[in-house]
Amino acid sequence: MENIINYAEKELATLNEKEFNAIDSLILSQISNILLNNLVGCINSNREPVKFKDLLKAELFPRMFDKVPYEESTKQLLFCLAASPRFRDIRINYHISKTDTISEKQFSATTFILNNTYAYIAFRGTDYSVVGWKEDFNMAFTDAIPSQIEGVEYLNTIAKLIPHSLYVGGHSKGGNIAVYASMNCNYRVAPRIKKIFSHDGPGFREEIIKSDSFAKIKDKIHKTLPHSSLIGMLLENHEDYHIVKSNKLGGLRQHNPFSWEITNFDFNYLEKLSAGSRYTNATLHRWLSEVCDEKRKLFIEALFDVFDSTKSETFIEINQNWRKNIPIILDALKNMDTEVKSMIIELIKEFSIFHIKNITHNNKKNISYFNKTSK
Repeated sequence: MENIINYAEKELATLNEKEFNAIDSLILSQISNILLNNLVGCINSNREPVKFKDLLKAELFPRMFDKVPYEESTKQLLFCLAASPRFRDIRINYHISKTDTISEKQFSATTFILNNTYAYIAFRGTDYSVVGWKEDFNMAFTDAIPSQIEGVEYLNTIAKLIPHSLYVGGHSKGGNIAVYASMNCNYRVAPRIKKIFSHDGPGFREEIIKSDSFAKIKDKIHKTLPHSSLIGMLLENHEDYHIVKSNKLGGLRQHNPFSWEITNFDFNYLEKLSAGSRYTNATLHRWLSEVCDEKRKLFIEALFDVFDSTKSETFIEINQNWRKNIPIILDALKNMDTEVKSMIIELIKEFSIFHIKNITHNNKKNISYFNKTSK
């Protein structure tokens, strides 16, 4: 079955000939993970936009793709876009990237000027950083995380810089930020937003879903989820989402956009989520509905205190040094409440699988060792 790389190779219609769609959005959302600092103009610079062909510089690849999720596939995708009549004339500009451990913020956004009429604003999803995932989990007990607020500011600023009608979107947390920014942007900007794409992006707290601000943009949202979605079903969601078949097993592994199947230049859509996904999400929703914000916060603080005990900044570092880090993690867990400890262990095992590029021999040993020693 084909994926977004095959689509980029075979879709020859230009963006003037065929309207920008959800697959195009997912592609540019993944490209926004590339580290474009100093390669693309920022908001305050007067640099000319660049095209995909301008980024094909092998000497820069080690920096551009450092810790980028699905590095090799993303690199292959970039080459396809530079050659494609649909993507090669897109102009890339106004890149921003910030990570702040003190305010627990990981934020990045890039603007893709599609043609003379439309532009796409892509908000980057969560990277491999511990602080990035901590910010995601903070959505469970806070009204607005720092990246959501930054997303509103970025959208308003770009709307002042260019006259185009806007598509807004992102994968993972980027999809959530796209929705949040669109519902809270300046009232003059809102009518210019044509569609909002959220690709397996987390939902929102119930009060946001029921708000007037959300109601105003609800019909513009196009949300796509893999059929065993975990990330995209977190918190509350409005009912209108589209389910895509993935060639991976398991919720977090299906978060990989290169696993989403495409047939006849469209996603391979399914009618409903998998039974496992429905059960897991029902369990999570039940737990969240029964636990107050303060207890949610305490649980999340406990989870990330465990990760912080390793002194690692990324999950790659935690996994690469698993022989040293697992005893540290187990020591941090030993005095915790049994139920909390059990939930944290299950989450850590999921992260261990998700943040290794391939399920290698060492990764299997890592998970096996953790299963034995955590009992």
